[in-house]
Amino acid sequence: MVPQLWCSLSVSPDMPGPFDSEILLKSTILVNKSINTGNVWFRRAGSAGMLSLSLRSGYMEEQALCHLVDELIIPRVDQFRDLELVSSRLTPFSLLLSLPPGSAQSLKSLVLGVEGGVSVTIFESAPRLQRACVSGIYGNDRLLPWSQLTHLKIAQYLSAPRWISLITQCVNLQEGDFAVRGVDASTLPGNRDDITIPDLRSLAVKFIGGDSSLFNQFYFPSLRKFRLDAELILGRDGWLEPTRFYGQLSSLRSLSLINKAINAQNLIQLLRCTTSLVELELDNNLDYGSLLRSLIYIDQSANLIPRLEAITLYLGVGTLSAFPSHVFVNMVHSRQWAYMNPPKSASRLRRVSLFTLNEWRVVLNEVNAWLEPHRLYNGQLVTELKVVPLLPQADDRVEMAHW
Repeated sequence: MVPQLWCSLSVSPDMPGPFDSEILLKSTILVNKSINTGNVWFRRAGSAGMLSLSLRSGYMEEQALCHLVDELIIPRVDQFRDLELVSSRLTPFSLLLSLPPGSAQSLKSLVLGVEGGVSVTIFESAPRLQRACVSGIYGNDRLLPWSQLTHLKIAQYLSAPRWISLITQCVNLQEGDFAVRGVDASTLPGNRDDITIPDLRSLAVKFIGGDSSLFNQFYFPSLRKFRLDAELILGRDGWLEPTRFYGQLSSLRSLSLINKAINAQNLIQLLRCTTSLVELELDNNLDYGSLLRSLIYIDQSANLIPRLEAITLYLGVGTLSAFPSHVFVNMVHSRQWAYMNPPKSASRLRRVSLFTLNEWRVVLNEVNAWLEPHRLYNGQLVTELKVVPLLPQADDRVEMAHW
């Protein structure tokens, strides 16, 4: 039996800085060392057959990197269970990525972040592949065996028709993360039946411009986590409500809206459909006042998101000048159920998070002072009030993460 230690190898033969006059010599030394280390690793791994390799390279001379790929990876490509290839260099990976479909028989997990227009064929047929995180589809709509994937992240922006065509093939998808360039939904092909992905539990979409009503054609009966990062394009309607899609949100547990297009009224309408929601994250340029008033728990018949347990707000420059701190605190207090149990149809709010820029620190201080009594008489509330240099943005980089 092969020890777990010898089933995973990370190779990062990187230079400490940009190219200089001795780059070839330095690269050759580093690569030869990596190859020697890798060969020792493979010998000790023996016939494990299910191996993991991570190769990340930035400041590496092209010829030396080619040698590394040819000597270390290509001869054993059918042995890898997990493969991570991230590099700003294209040529060294050309031969590997253009190998015939079916060459990676053992591959289950793939991270591919190689810049450039290389032709990628090796992964078209990979019978065990289930998880993939790629920086793009490299002009090849058959890049991956879409129908067998359970986890998929594509960092490259896809046109809406191309995304719809692709996700239609992902019939076994459980978690998806995509970037989509919006279009007018009326310009999409006319014969569009509902696109059903029965096992999709988590969906993240970065959506720029266009008509958000294109979500109406999807049916995700198992969806529990939804993240939408929607940017407004000037001159277009900001948010056309996908009302049919809203009807699927009653079982949603976690919702993140990083949405510069939706207004408070539309958002409240959306939240009325999320009766099972537990976690809510918002980064919106909107009037938080009306939203927070709607979230104040009054009674069981007129309550918005009754099961809410955690709320996170990112307060940007456009929202802070009128942020109603007292309304926010009243909302928190109404959902604390101090000295009593909440009704069966509701949950106690357990976590509150506010993030803002340094110049608006006074807002956090004010909220913190008002919340302190609630923390004292009810130790079940966790608060996270932070000043950050920049508000967090969606991460477009290809990372291994849980993919």
